[in-house]
Amino acid sequence: MKGHSSREPFSNHGRRFQNLNADLKFKVKYYYYYYYYYCCCCCCCCCNYYFYYYYYYYYYYYYYYYYYYYYYYYYYYYYYYYFYNYYYYYFYYVKRGEQFKKEK
Repeated sequence: MKGHSSREPFSNHGRRFQNLNADLKFKVKYYYYYYYYYCCCCCCCCCNYYFYYYYYYYYYYYYYYYYYYYYYYYYYYYYYYYFYNYYYYYFYYVKRGEQFKKEK
């Protein structure tokens, strides 16, 4: 009885150690999953970040080319309009000149 009672704390300690070990394993597992989740989340955030970065980059270039196209188109239209105006005024003055000659 005495030996059994003297061995009991050791066996309890062993059980406690087993429980502690299981608890520690659970905690390590929990933290590992938490870390994995965090890492995964971080990775997703990074992927999202890169996705948005590339989207923004593409959008920026698209906007840049669109702006450049618009700019070119505007200048083309401006020169065309200017040329058309010049052409119109040239014919207007020629016509007026002819009329002026006829009136004289």
